[in-house]
Amino acid sequence: EYFYKMVKSQHGDLGMVKDTSLLPTAPHRVPLLAPQSGYVSVLDARQVGDAAVLLGAGRQVKEERVDPRVGIELVAKVGDQVESGEPLLWIHHADRGLEEAKHKLLSAFEYSATPCDEPELIYETVYGSQR
Repeated sequence: EYFYKMVKSQHGDLGMVKDTSLLPTAPHRVPLLAPQSGYVSVLDARQVGDAAVLLGAGRQVKEERVDPRVGIELVAKVGDQVESGEPLLWIHHADRGLEEAKHKLLSAFEYSATPCDEPELIYETVYGSQR
């Protein structure tokens, strides 16, 4: 409900929110496979964001064009057990920056041999001043 309100307030197309098949899709979708078995202990969001920029999903300077078709679809998150060779994530790409993005994404993950706790979803709630 809140997401719909946000999209509507920015004059977005609610039809695409309700029916995601209307969204543009990248010409290619490839998995990034786990290089080892274990528990995901770290997932560096900055590295994931930087990889997305390399694919064209974001920009480094204002003049760059954003490609709404490309991006990263996470499968494994911190605390998940993964087996070597299974997908950690899917890369939706259009033949731009793929190899460098893969390298960044692989370095974003760290593994533990023992189970680790999932991080807190919400650390704290910050309220603005009442006026």
